[in-house]
Amino acid sequence: VQTGLCAFIFKLFILRYLMDINGKIWHRNPCHLYIVETLERSPALPRTPSRRSTHTPHFSFLDIFPRVTCRPPKEVINMELNPEETYSDPGMDQKAFRSETFQRPYQYLKRFHEKQNLDMFQYQKGSVEGTPGECLQYFLIYCGLINPSWAELRNFAGFLNYQLRDCEASLFCDPRLIGDTLQGFKNFVVTFMIFMARDFATPTLHTSDQSPGTNTVTMDGVPEEDLAPFTLRKRWESEPHPYVFFNGDHTSMTFMGFHIEPNRSGGLDAIDLSSGRVIKKDVMGMELYRGLLLQRVPFNVDFDKLPRLEKLAKLCLVLGIQWLMDPDETYELTMDNMLKILAIEMRFRCGIPVIIMGETGCGKTRLIKFLSDLRRAGTKAETMKLVKVHGGTTAEMIYSKVREAEKLAMYNKDQHQLDTILFFDEANTTEAISCIKEVLCDRTVGGQPLAKDSGLHIIAACNPYRKHSQEMICRLESAGLGYRVSAEDTVEKLGSIPLRQLVYRVHALPPSLIPL
Repeated sequence: VQTGLCAFIFKLFILRYLMDINGKIWHRNPCHLYIVETLERSPALPRTPSRRSTHTPHFSFLDIFPRVTCRPPKEVINMELNPEETYSDPGMDQKAFRSETFQRPYQYLKRFHEKQNLDMFQYQKGSVEGTPGECLQYFLIYCGLINPSWAELRNFAGFLNYQLRDCEASLFCDPRLIGDTLQGFKNFVVTFMIFMARDFATPTLHTSDQSPGTNTVTMDGVPEEDLAPFTLRKRWESEPHPYVFFNGDHTSMTFMGFHIEPNRSGGLDAIDLSSGRVIKKDVMGMELYRGLLLQRVPFNVDFDKLPRLEKLAKLCLVLGIQWLMDPDETYELTMDNMLKILAIEMRFRCGIPVIIMGETGCGKTRLIKFLSDLRRAGTKAETMKLVKVHGGTTAEMIYSKVREAEKLAMYNKDQHQLDTILFFDEANTTEAISCIKEVLCDRTVGGQPLAKDSGLHIIAACNPYRKHSQEMICRLESAGLGYRVSAEDTVEKLGSIPLRQLVYRVHALPPSLIPL
């Protein structure tokens, strides 16, 4: 909705009626209560005024209504640590604080921070420790973000809780079985789980074409605050990804993305193989390392040099696939691609929404199809539904595709015990991107919840937010076609940047999708 929203709210809230184009009037039911959720406006840099913006009011119509501010975690900590001050705004939800999702990671992080031995510690179901303020303090220390949103913190806690639960169930982390053979192993595993949880809580993959000669386009002095929220994506290929995966049996483990090498002080460091950079110093002692080698734990495996069948076997072991089958012999199984597949799978397991951002043709769709076919293991079933989104895709079309995929997922779950993937390709090219956000984050369709445990996983792929070079913009402007309206006066903009000046004609992501 671009126009008329304030008039609609004024009629509904103040005048208490609505009228259609035929003059029919509906009076508001006095028993109905209305809540409006709005985003806090951040002060923007001054921009050059256009003819359209000269009469824009400097206040919001909604400012006249009473409001409750839902504060971010960092501000909630200040509220908790200063009880003498009176706050009318809500803090951390008590039900969430007391839940297993937050309590198990909090109790481990607290002991890890205090350098306690974790070998004998195990979370007791229903136990509650500390206060919401203390809990948030430890999460902010270890989540890797300076000022995280609640969604990012929930993703961090949810992933860490899932991994710690598998850790407690693992035979390798059971002190009754390993005795003093693998002392400190649980500390080592928890260390890497925190690294992994950071990786999963921060913005999602920015897959890119790795071919040489790709030109990067500069901003050329255009207001960067308009593109910044959408370009704050990690470069997947330039970041280390040290992963400890609990395999599909939830007891054995696979180590990927790092090598163990001795340092000068007699300890062992975790090293990123591609760059040689130290990921974590003194990650374990020599005695523990020898004990793990005696238990035939495979360290320092160069996955890129393994035969294809061995790569597939290790991939299937983590995914819990019993029947080994190569769904596409032409798909190159590099270490990077394997880590991306496993990262997506782990997000599925932990209920974290998946958004992949990358250039057109960089292999996003093929990556998802390979994962879907690998999980299918030769079963005659349709386990992936591809929706090619474009500028003409409407909300009704999106909802229709989701309902179709939901029925297919329930059939696959019932008949084949298989999960189903719904893949929205180029999701940010439609004005109905908010509907994809609703399905992806809220798990609802038009306000109605999706069926639970249907096995439906939803992925959205987005085109990147890049601006044409100034030279290209001048050439397009001088061409004349479609450029009769000046750039300052065009309605279709991303912030202050006209959509026609972007390499891809994309719409702004809803704020709920930006942290994913």
